[in-house]
Amino acid sequence: HRAHHAGHRNSCSVHLHLIFPLHQNQIVDSRRCPASGNPADCQVSAPILLLANPNVQPENSSSGTVGAIWDATKDLSFTYDLYRIRRTNEIGSLDTEFLIANEQRYPGVIIRGPVDVPGLPGPLLEIRSRYFNLGETTVRGMDFSVKYNMNLGEGGKLRWAADVNYVTSYRNSPNVGEEAVEYNGTYNQPKIRGTASVSWTYQDWIVTPSLAYTGKFLSIFTPYGTCIVAGFLDSACTVRSVTTQNITVQNESIKNLTLALNIRNIGNNKPALDINSPTRMFNTTFENPYGLYMTASATYKFK
Repeated sequence: HRAHHAGHRNSCSVHLHLIFPLHQNQIVDSRRCPASGNPADCQVSAPILLLANPNVQPENSSSGTVGAIWDATKDLSFTYDLYRIRRTNEIGSLDTEFLIANEQRYPGVIIRGPVDVPGLPGPLLEIRSRYFNLGETTVRGMDFSVKYNMNLGEGGKLRWAADVNYVTSYRNSPNVGEEAVEYNGTYNQPKIRGTASVSWTYQDWIVTPSLAYTGKFLSIFTPYGTCIVAGFLDSACTVRSVTTQNITVQNESIKNLTLALNIRNIGNNKPALDINSPTRMFNTTFENPYGLYMTASATYKFK
């Protein structure tokens, strides 16, 4: 997100007049699920037909950052960056849950069966969509870091470091003319991530304990979504925050050779429950199932 680029264009057009069948699982039919509570309405498996569009135009993107570095002393420094990324003319199909929630505005897209429950639309059978140049996405956030060096004399040196990324806004307009909606904090969009470490250097040894933090986020993929377990397992509607403790020990007593031992997840913390990953039950983007694990390495530099 710190890259400086403006007016970047990605040329992508679809010239085929074909129908591409896909299949999506765990679709929440927001028009039936809250009323019926039926798993058949809350975890629908339905085909999605994506029609090609020969009129698709290239996307545009631009980004910018502004920041400051403050060297408070020769050993203490701070950095602060604000960034903004904007992408327009985005190529894509309309979000499934958005289409269901706005079904009457897009006739012929949501295909349903006969009405089987009075007062409710028929069960979801199929979704027909098309690639378009849709709306836009704008992401805003900030990065903050601090570093501090401490000389311990005969006891070696300490180096403290902390880095935090805070996403202040992740707004997406799902279609041209639609009002932008805040996605910040939805699935796989944590607002805060950060790391902190202290490195102790003593003679030929370097010992670095560290922390890694990933903030919580909702289990719904979009603001239009509905948590499939709301009402009877509300805690699972949020993927909780996770903090992992690690330590690295290095030795460089032999010339050109570095021996290292890495211990990850010292607290043997279990991954947070993620109902969107039913086969693994944890988030594969930010976590792993290993618990406490160690790796050893040896690096030799030829000079």
